[in-house]
Amino acid sequence: MAVYDVFISYAREDKRQVKRLAAAFTSTRGWSVWWDQRLRGGERFAREIQDALSHSRCVLVVWSPRSVDSDWVCAEAAEGWQRAILLPVQFEPCEPPMPFRQTETADLSAWDGAETSPLFLKLIEDIERIHAQGVAASSEELQEREARRREHRRRLLRR
Repeated sequence: MAVYDVFISYAREDKRQVKRLAAAFTSTRGWSVWWDQRLRGGERFAREIQDALSHSRCVLVVWSPRSVDSDWVCAEAAEGWQRAILLPVQFEPCEPPMPFRQTETADLSAWDGAETSPLFLKLIEDIERIHAQGVAASSEELQEREARRREHRRRLLRR
């Protein structure tokens, strides 16, 4: 399974902005971006989405008046929130669902699509920060796992 740098969760009606955003991530950083355009005909989409979500380093949710009513978007956002890799954005004013109001939402309503825009560059910084935290967490997990393995080995050798 591929690892994605960014998983984008959104409502279909917001596809135009999402397409622009995904293209900008790929062209400026070479990031691997998953959004539902990657679904292939005949695939079991729920499994494909879950696999992509599980193998993503950042979950970028696009809140809009349409996405706040989507069970899929809310479920994907919840997964990102639980893993501490959620980054919410909006292109137009809206109020995110209750549990997500505690997380700062980046306002991209003035983004003109330019890859040099301060709004876009700030978003890139935020994603890179999430990526860095994930690497640190993974490193800590590996160290803990190695310490447990050494302790287990030490106990076995005592017997």
